[in-house]
Amino acid sequence: MKAVHEGFERYRKARETRSDFEFVGDYFMTAGNPDGAAERYRRAAKELGSEPEKRDACEMKLAAAEAGAGRSKSAIAVYDRLSRTAVDSKRRADALVAMITAQLTVGKRKDAQAARERLAQEFPDRVSDVDPKLK
Repeated sequence: MKAVHEGFERYRKARETRSDFEFVGDYFMTAGNPDGAAERYRRAAKELGSEPEKRDACEMKLAAAEAGAGRSKSAIAVYDRLSRTAVDSKRRADALVAMITAQLTVGKRKDAQAARERLAQEFPDRVSDVDPKLK
């Protein structure tokens, strides 16, 4: 019974901190449905327009869902935008690292190298988070 209670508490906290669309998007990602998740995250991000930090966090999830659904070009575009415009510098760095990973996944090595150079200039402490062979 303790596990049920703890699980319910996590559920309740998640419901209080996320919009319905984002909550369902998280469920879809957990269930292995990145297409469904991407649509929900896109809608949630629109709802969160007046809350930039929450919107940025939701758009990071959107980009991951797009990548999971095989839409790397879309994922890279979202990561690129977030790497330049996210309110929080940690989120900008996270987006840049994720963009480099996505670029490498689809064979865009030159783009990834350019992004790595940008990472080295803007967030030198994060360079170790990307493929060391990418120099």
